[in-house]
Amino acid sequence: MATRYFKQRLRQVISIEAVVTIHYFEFTKDFHYEGESHPFWELVYIDKGEIEVTAGQQILLLKKDEMIFHKPDEYHNIVCNGVIAPNVFITSFDTSSPQMRFFENRILQISPEQKLALSELMVEGMQAFKGPFDVPFKSKMYKNRKAPLGAEQRYKNLLELFLIDLIRQNLCTAKSERVLKSSAQSVAHGTMPEVARFLEDNLQESVTIAQLSEIFQMSESTLKQTFRDYTGKPVIQYHNELKIKEAKRLIREEKHTMTAISQLLGFSSVHYFSRCFKKHTSMSPTTYRSSLKAKLDSYAR
Repeated sequence: MATRYFKQRLRQVISIEAVVTIHYFEFTKDFHYEGESHPFWELVYIDKGEIEVTAGQQILLLKKDEMIFHKPDEYHNIVCNGVIAPNVFITSFDTSSPQMRFFENRILQISPEQKLALSELMVEGMQAFKGPFDVPFKSKMYKNRKAPLGAEQRYKNLLELFLIDLIRQNLCTAKSERVLKSSAQSVAHGTMPEVARFLEDNLQESVTIAQLSEIFQMSESTLKQTFRDYTGKPVIQYHNELKIKEAKRLIREEKHTMTAISQLLGFSSVHYFSRCFKKHTSMSPTTYRSSLKAKLDSYAR
């Protein structure tokens, strides 16, 4: 007798129907815009620094690793405080999913794991569409014909999963369980958010693998491999990228000389700082500073 099988339709809690914009801004300390409203959702995430956001009738301060969602037709704007130059990721999208009501009138703080998920989301979006991604009021994106297979679908799926994860995190008080290959690997993996936070909190230092191994009580080989699995990058490269990102912010704040910035971030000399900066950004610190003024002038036109 033949077995009778039944197909189960899969329920979709959140479905992204269209993406409107993807932006990553390195704002100057004095940036602001008058504001707007539009008939779709917008996610605003503070990667570095802080900004003042208007959401409807509220004026809110958003700090590092915090995000807000602007619901359709809600008036919103951004104002930098004249002191701190922030890095901000913004994406807007269309969805009619009722679960999105969860995000109304909330400021959410994301975990280190969610920050990595958001980073993967940004990378996928910037592969699926053509830049530049730092131009305000860009009303239409163009698809990248050379994008990796499935880039648009991955962006959609990653965004849906990210939103579901945010709702789960805030609805559940108990920590989710993870199944790992071994107890030793579980301990090492669970320590990686602390390692990443340590690197972010110690940008003024020249950290070595040996130091981290001693601080977090694990072998150098385990530390290097587990950190690469967790972030997709070697430890020192990750630390240097954080330093360069902070250097760009300090340059935009215009309070320090290049020599002072190199010292604040633990570089042995301003020349070594300049080489590292150019390696990661394809431009020198002084060229980056000059480009900021040109960009600000273009916004004003």
